Amino acid sequence: MDFFQRIRKDRHFQLPGCVWPGSHWHALAKKDRNYNREFLAQKEYFANFISSHESVNNIRGDFFKKLSQYKRVESPGTYLNNMPQGYVVDWKTESKTDFQRKCKFTLCFESTNHYGFVTEKIMDAFYADTIPVYYGSSTAADIFNPNAFINCAEYPSFEAAIKRIKELDQDDEQYLRMLRQPVLKDPEYPDRLERELTEFVRHIFSQDPKDAYRRSRVYRPKYHDEFLARAVDEETLTMKNLLLRVGSKITGKFGRR
Repeated sequence: MDFFQRIRKDRHFQLPGCVWPGSHWHALAKKDRNYNREFLAQKEYFANFISSHESVNNIRGDFFKKLSQYKRVESPGTYLNNMPQGYVVDWKTESKTDFQRKCKFTLCFESTNHYGFVTEKIMDAFYADTIPVYYGSSTAADIFNPNAFINCAEYPSFEAAIKRIKELDQDDEQYLRMLRQPVLKDPEYPDRLERELTEFVRHIFSQDPKDAYRRSRVYRPKYHDEFLARAVDEETLTMKNLLLRVGSKITGKFGRR
């Protein structure tokens, strides 16, 4: 195994953003999802959309506006807020979960469609007992059960995805069948991910320092290390002077930006 293969093997671990907070993540794997019509009758709203800004290519706003032509979509975020007196939920508290739980559907569009970029949005929607209407990374379907949410990217158009939402909204049995689906593609995934992360970190610190070292020892890194080694021996060198000297070396090499 060459140097670069070794770096990729033990210095890269993908921990999806959707695994935070961990308590929600583990709760979803064990949650009883045997919802009934009485549970569905408690839903006050059709759908919700919570966002603080637009996404790439205006995808979030466009879908929100198209779906709103069918039924009102509650928007208690700071972006496209349509609530009485401008009410806003705090995504950092349970106010977001409490509001989403009152809705049948939750629009959870990522800010960008990028491989591996799966944030807390879809996980929060599941945790609040709604059906996620998702748009984003294709890897979401590797983590979450594709039968448990509406993945807009799998439809030929937004209109086709909205048609599916309408079907579920107008048929309680279809809606409940999707809502009852297991959330995760693999229910053991949360525990397995924690074990793999623990092993990944343990491996780094259990290596001999000379084997664990990954930074290049030539050119700029080498000069930088030598400079810092000299600097700590100069008792009169203040942190300010140290930073100025480092900065001058950088600007001298690359020019001011």
